[in-house]
Amino acid sequence: MKKLISIFIFIMINNTNYAQTITGSTIKDSIKNEVKIFYAEKSELIVIQSIGLNKENLTIQLIDQNGKFIQETILYQGSTLAYFDTQAFYNGDYTVKIIGSTGTSIENVTIKKK
Repeated sequence: MKKLISIFIFIMINNTNYAQTITGSTIKDSIKNEVKIFYAEKSELIVIQSIGLNKENLTIQLIDQNGKFIQETILYQGSTLAYFDTQAFYNGDYTVKIIGSTGTSIENVTIKKK
């Protein structure tokens, strides 16, 4: 079942028009890991993609512009993809907090729906 879901997400992301990606960034700091974060407007997902081999489990938290905790997911060791479904979210700025054993990274993502 997990493999089927992963394939579905991969297809959704690959069918996304990246010209409409609102925010993209690469984090490379105390986590010693490269992570790309972007909002896929057509599929309404905030996608967190590890570039290269993910050597540890990373806890990923989503926080709204008021500092309120929204959701949490884990990017598992050896995995390259995690996401937050944003269909029920309002337009605005959100913070993605990535927590690993060697530190924490924070990046802002803007959700702008039509």
